[in-house]
Amino acid sequence: MNRLSLTVLVPLLLILNACTDKTISAPPPPPANVSVAYCAGLEPMWVAFQDGDGAWTRALPTTSNGDVVFQTTIASPRGGIATVFQGGVGLTSLQVLFGAPEELESVGITNPRFCSSAALKTLRGSVAGLDTNEFAAASFCSRSFLPVRRTFSRRES
Repeated sequence: MNRLSLTVLVPLLLILNACTDKTISAPPPPPANVSVAYCAGLEPMWVAFQDGDGAWTRALPTTSNGDVVFQTTIASPRGGIATVFQGGVGLTSLQVLFGAPEELESVGITNPRFCSSAALKTLRGSVAGLDTNEFAAASFCSRSFLPVRRTFSRRES
Protein backbone atom coordinates (compact mmCIF):
# COMPACT_ATOMS: atom_id res chain seq x y z
CA MET A 1 0.00 0.00 0.00
CA ASN A 2 1.31 3.39 -0.79
CA ARG A 3 1.18 6.47 1.36
CA LEU A 4 -1.75 8.04 -0.57
CA SER A 5 -3.92 4.95 -0.08
CA LEU A 6 -3.38 5.02 3.69
CA THR A 7 -4.15 8.74 3.82
CA VAL A 8 -7.54 8.15 2.15
CA LEU A 9 -8.32 4.77 3.70
CA VAL A 10 -7.88 5.66 7.40
CA PRO A 11 -10.35 8.62 7.44
CA LEU A 12 -12.79 6.57 5.34
CA LEU A 13 -12.66 3.70 7.84
CA LEU A 14 -13.22 6.12 10.73
CA ILE A 15 -16.31 7.59 9.02
CA LEU A 16 -17.71 4.12 8.22
CA ASN A 17 -17.05 3.01 11.79
CA ALA A 18 -19.07 5.98 13.11
CA CYS A 19 -22.13 5.00 11.04
CA THR A 20 -24.61 2.63 12.61
CA ASP A 21 -28.16 1.39 12.09
CA LYS A 22 -28.86 1.47 15.81
CA THR A 23 -31.10 4.20 17.20
CA ILE A 24 -29.20 6.24 19.72
CA SER A 25 -31.37 8.08 22.22
CA ALA A 26 -30.32 10.68 24.70
CA PRO A 27 -30.57 9.74 28.37
CA PRO A 28 -33.70 11.02 30.12
CA PRO A 29 -33.36 14.33 31.94
CA PRO A 30 -32.78 14.14 35.68
CA PRO A 31 -35.87 14.49 37.87
CA ALA A 32 -36.91 18.10 38.47
CA ASN A 33 -37.92 19.49 41.84
CA VAL A 34 -41.01 21.65 41.44
CA SER A 35 -41.96 24.21 44.11
CA VAL A 36 -45.09 26.33 43.76
CA ALA A 37 -45.29 29.12 46.34
CA TYR A 38 -48.19 31.32 47.41
CA CYS A 39 -48.37 34.21 49.85
CA ALA A 40 -50.05 33.13 53.07
CA GLY A 41 -53.78 33.63 52.63
CA LEU A 42 -53.68 33.32 48.82
CA GLU A 43 -52.93 29.59 48.68
CA PRO A 44 -55.34 27.11 47.11
CA MET A 45 -57.31 24.77 49.32
CA TRP A 46 -56.10 21.71 47.36
CA VAL A 47 -53.15 20.96 45.02
CA ALA A 48 -52.17 17.85 43.05
CA PHE A 49 -49.33 17.13 40.60
CA GLN A 50 -49.07 14.71 37.68
CA ASP A 51 -45.74 13.26 36.50
CA GLY A 52 -46.03 12.64 32.75
CA ASP A 53 -49.08 10.44 32.14
CA GLY A 54 -49.03 9.07 35.69
CA ALA A 55 -51.65 9.34 38.40
CA TRP A 56 -52.47 12.65 40.06
CA THR A 57 -50.88 12.93 43.52
CA ARG A 58 -52.07 15.39 46.15
CA ALA A 59 -49.42 17.70 47.61
CA LEU A 60 -49.63 18.96 51.17
CA PRO A 61 -48.43 22.48 51.97
CA THR A 62 -45.31 23.46 53.86
CA THR A 63 -44.23 26.93 54.99
CA SER A 64 -41.04 28.62 53.81
CA ASN A 65 -40.11 32.27 54.48
CA GLY A 66 -43.75 33.12 55.21
CA ASP A 67 -45.00 31.56 51.94
CA VAL A 68 -47.14 28.45 51.60
CA VAL A 69 -45.31 26.02 49.29
CA PHE A 70 -46.45 22.88 47.46
CA GLN A 71 -43.63 20.61 46.21
CA THR A 72 -43.10 17.51 44.11
CA THR A 73 -40.47 15.81 41.97
CA ILE A 74 -41.23 15.22 38.29
CA ALA A 75 -39.13 12.72 36.34
CA SER A 76 -40.91 13.18 32.98
CA PRO A 77 -40.21 16.05 30.57
CA ARG A 78 -43.79 17.26 31.21
CA GLY A 79 -46.25 17.27 34.06
CA GLY A 80 -49.37 18.91 35.40
CA ILE A 81 -50.63 20.86 38.40
CA ALA A 82 -54.25 21.08 39.51
CA THR A 83 -55.33 23.70 42.05
CA VAL A 84 -58.68 24.26 43.73
CA PHE A 85 -59.54 27.70 45.12
CA GLN A 86 -62.44 28.46 47.45
CA GLY A 87 -64.58 31.28 46.15
CA GLY A 88 -67.79 32.71 47.43
CA VAL A 89 -70.29 30.71 49.41
CA GLY A 90 -70.48 27.25 47.88
CA LEU A 91 -68.20 28.07 44.93
CA THR A 92 -64.86 26.50 44.04
CA SER A 93 -62.63 26.84 41.01
CA LEU A 94 -60.47 24.06 39.54
CA GLN A 95 -57.48 25.19 37.48
CA VAL A 96 -55.24 22.72 35.60
CA LEU A 97 -51.93 23.54 33.87
CA PHE A 98 -49.83 21.11 31.84
CA GLY A 99 -46.24 21.94 30.86
CA ALA A 100 -42.54 21.42 31.46
CA PRO A 101 -41.67 21.08 35.16
CA GLU A 102 -40.19 24.59 35.29
CA GLU A 103 -43.40 26.03 33.79
CA LEU A 104 -45.59 24.59 36.55
CA GLU A 105 -44.08 26.96 39.11
CA SER A 106 -45.67 29.91 37.28
CA VAL A 107 -49.07 29.33 38.90
CA GLY A 108 -47.79 30.48 42.29
CA ILE A 109 -48.57 33.95 43.67
CA THR A 110 -45.73 35.61 45.59
CA ASN A 111 -45.69 39.11 44.13
CA PRO A 112 -45.54 41.59 47.05
CA ARG A 113 -48.07 43.72 45.17
CA PHE A 114 -50.69 41.05 45.84
CA CYS A 115 -49.37 39.73 49.15
CA SER A 116 -49.07 42.93 51.13
CA SER A 117 -51.88 43.73 53.55
CA ALA A 118 -51.52 47.35 52.38
CA ALA A 119 -52.53 46.38 48.84
CA LEU A 120 -56.30 46.88 49.13
CA LYS A 121 -58.41 46.88 46.01
CA THR A 122 -62.10 47.34 45.40
CA LEU A 123 -63.52 45.36 42.52
CA ARG A 124 -66.70 46.80 41.00
CA GLY A 125 -68.62 45.92 37.90
CA SER A 126 -71.82 44.77 36.36
CA VAL A 127 -73.05 41.90 34.23
CA ALA A 128 -75.66 42.20 31.50
CA GLY A 129 -77.85 39.60 29.84
CA LEU A 130 -78.41 37.27 32.80
CA ASP A 131 -81.74 35.53 33.16
CA THR A 132 -83.35 35.21 36.61
CA ASN A 133 -82.05 31.65 37.07
CA GLU A 134 -78.47 32.43 35.89
CA PHE A 135 -75.42 33.89 37.60
CA ALA A 136 -71.90 34.89 36.63
CA ALA A 137 -68.67 34.61 38.60
CA ALA A 138 -66.04 37.29 39.02
CA SER A 139 -62.49 36.63 40.19
CA PHE A 140 -59.62 38.78 41.32
CA CYS A 141 -56.04 37.50 41.48
CA SER A 142 -57.23 33.88 41.59
CA ARG A 143 -58.45 34.52 45.12
CA SER A 144 -62.16 35.15 45.14
CA PHE A 145 -65.02 33.96 43.05
CA LEU A 146 -68.11 36.00 43.61
CA PRO A 147 -71.59 34.96 42.62
CA VAL A 148 -72.87 37.87 40.56
CA ARG A 149 -76.49 38.63 39.70
CA ARG A 150 -76.33 42.07 38.11
CA THR A 151 -73.90 44.32 40.02
CA PHE A 152 -71.17 43.61 42.53
CA SER A 153 -68.64 45.31 44.77
CA ARG A 154 -66.03 43.56 46.86
CA ARG A 155 -63.11 44.94 48.87
CA GLU A 156 -60.05 42.68 48.58
CA SER A 157 -56.81 42.67 50.47
